[in-house]
Amino acid sequence: MSMNQQLMAELAEQRQRQQELMDQLAAQIATAQSHKRGLRAAAASSVQQADAIDEMHRRTSARWHAFTSAAAPAQQVCSNQHGTQMIYGFQEVPKAPTFKGSTKVQKRRFMDQYEAYRRQIHLANTQRPGEQQVIQMPLSGCIDPMAIERIAFWEIGKPSHELTEEAGVLPWSSRGWPG
Repeated sequence: MSMNQQLMAELAEQRQRQQELMDQLAAQIATAQSHKRGLRAAAASSVQQADAIDEMHRRTSARWHAFTSAAAPAQQVCSNQHGTQMIYGFQEVPKAPTFKGSTKVQKRRFMDQYEAYRRQIHLANTQRPGEQQVIQMPLSGCIDPMAIERIAFWEIGKPSHELTEEAGVLPWSSRGWPG
């Protein structure tokens, strides 16, 4: 009988440990669910804050104000110079490319960009016949002065002050880059 009582006591002890483990597991599940709810709330709050920040950036950006403010007059006469009129908006005038490289690939890429710039200026001027024209940046003005010095010295073998675009000596004249 004592063996039977020992087994019954051991069984009761195991049930008690099992119940303790079940209670711990239930507490862990409750904590995990609480964390899960907290993470969902934090994610939702994060999305709302990101949307609010995007909305704030959109409303405070220059583009937003450009669309919400009254349109600026199309033509403004500059009082400093006689007969000069501002007729183009900032984004309407094409920006001239700048050459700062030295390799043939960079030169070709620059010349392609400059040709595209020339076409954009020509198109802008042909769309407004009889009005003020956009002045094209000369090719020599688009090249970094230090690049001119390098090209003149190493590729042409002359000082840069002896090179002229009109004479066709400059490598960026109408005949293109040498080589």
